Formats: sequence, C-alpha cells, structure tokens
Amino acid sequence: MDGQKEDRIKDGSYTYPLEKERDKDKVTSMGFSVCAGIAFINSHFPFYAGYEVAESCCESAKSRAKQDCYKGYSTNEKSGKPDRVANWVDFHFCQNIQAQNLSVMRAKEYRTSHGEELMIRPYFIRTDGDFGIEGKVEREKTLDSLKNAIRYFQDSKNMPKVFAKRLRNTYPQGEFQMELLYNFLKSRGWKLPDGKDDLYYEDEGRKIAKWYDALEMFDHFMASDREEMPGEGIGHE
Repeated sequence: MDGQKEDRIKDGSYTYPLEKERDKDKVTSMGFSVCAGIAFINSHFPFYAGYEVAESCCESAKSRAKQDCYKGYSTNEKSGKPDRVANWVDFHFCQNIQAQNLSVMRAKEYRTSHGEELMIRPYFIRTDGDFGIEGKVEREKTLDSLKNAIRYFQDSKNMPKVFAKRLRNTYPQGEFQMELLYNFLKSRGWKLPDGKDDLYYEDEGRKIAKWYDALEMFDHFMASDREEMPGEGIGHE
C-alpha cells in the first residue's frame, strides 16, 4: 500500500472502490451502505439547480457518514467486527436559486442572529447490520426520531397545526422568542413530541433546534406502507 493511500485511510477520508470490495468475506463483514440527498422543488424551480442541490445534500450525508463511523478498517470494541460507513440522508427545500451553494446558504439562513442552528440534518438511517454504529449517534439525529416528530405535529390532537406553524416560523427569531411562544403553548396544555421542555439541544458547544426539521417537513410528509417521503423531490445517491 502506498504511503498516500495509507494516510487517507488513517484520517478516514479514503473509500475503497466497490470493485475492490467484491470479496465475499469483506462484503459480509463490512456490508453495504447508501447515502442519499433529496431536494424538494416546486414546478417553477430550475431542474438543473434542484439536481445540484440534491447532489450537495448527498455529499453532506456522505461526509457525516464518514465523520466518526469510518476509520479505515477500525474494529468495534463490543462486537469485534469492523465499523463501516453508515446510511445517512439529507434534504433541502429549495426556495431560491441560491440553494445551489448549499453549505454557504445554510450557514447564512439556517442560523439565527444569536448563533442557534436550526437544522439537525443529515439523519442516520438505522439498519440491522450497523455493528454498534447506532450507539454513536445521538437520538435526535436518527431518521426514526424525525419521522416520529413529524407524525406528532401532523396530529392536531397533539398540537393545532396553526401553533405548529408558529413554532416553525418563530425558530429563526432566536431562543428568547421561542421561549415566549412555548411558555404560551405550555400554559394551554400543549406539549412537545418528547414531553420535555427542551427546544434546543447541545452538540459540541453548538445549540441546535430540536424540532425545526420536523416542523419544516410536517406539511409535506405522507407515510405509506413503505414509509416513503413523496413530493416533487429530486433524489441523488
């Protein structure tokens, strides 16, 4: 193995090409993983731009998958099996053409003036062969948690949709305004999906909105038997 490739494996930035992973034992132990990006667009949004956004979302998901789940052929302490790249998905609602530069646009529009971040995305997709990777991922970052929160906000018995939309629209105004709104909702008996009072959670010193992703999605999510997320979306893998 050349020194450059070995260095890339050590820092987790190297992915073995599929054709080199056809050995049955390696496929059995490492498994396959898939990351996906989804861009939701309306009928007037340029298709080429939507495709680029979907591709950027996919790259975001891949980057997160490799961040702490793939360290070359590292070994999981509990199972004794090698860790592998997990399955992650990212999505974006395209409101304007500037969404093409996804990372820059998100840093600008999905962070409040007080520094709170609105998005948890991308999300971890749990499978049966994750070899303990699931234990490394916070509950808030799992796709199952996102879907549960979406279903909660979709049910008017849990919270009237007008209030759910007010939560969504108030998040960008910052923590103080969110606390005022939530205290009002709580005084009338409305609760958040997990039954707690936390509107944010801490992640490596960053304060991230717990419910913004679900609130942005709940008008568009329709669960089927296969629990797909339909709509006018462009996918990329």
